[in-house]
Amino acid sequence: MHVCLDVDSTVNYAPDFFVALCRRFPDAVITAITSGIDESETQSYLDSIGLRYDRIIDSISPGYERQEDESPHEWKAEMVNRLRPDILFECVPQVVSLIHPSILVFLPWRESNRRWIALSHVEAGVADET
Repeated sequence: MHVCLDVDSTVNYAPDFFVALCRRFPDAVITAITSGIDESETQSYLDSIGLRYDRIIDSISPGYERQEDESPHEWKAEMVNRLRPDILFECVPQVVSLIHPSILVFLPWRESNRRWIALSHVEAGVADET
């Protein structure tokens, strides 16, 4: 099994959960992915919380660099689609919307996600049934 974890606002939103998850699946390949550009900072954070991972990919990692014309959301979605993990944990709905349907995605439910989904419903003309 291959699991991709977004770091900012996903792992650090619920660090104890992700540490336990990674321990529960010791044979899984764990890729931490972030659109940040400081791998050493990300590594220090993940090590400080005790999260097991196999690699960190950021937007300046060799072979994974973000192109000037790519938004951070497009870059991350492209990397995840290229890696083809079995599971992705990602907090940004705009990234999730670009992920290949064969990849199982878990989206932490935060207030910003609620607003994004509500706006998407309004823009799509979906009636609120509450």
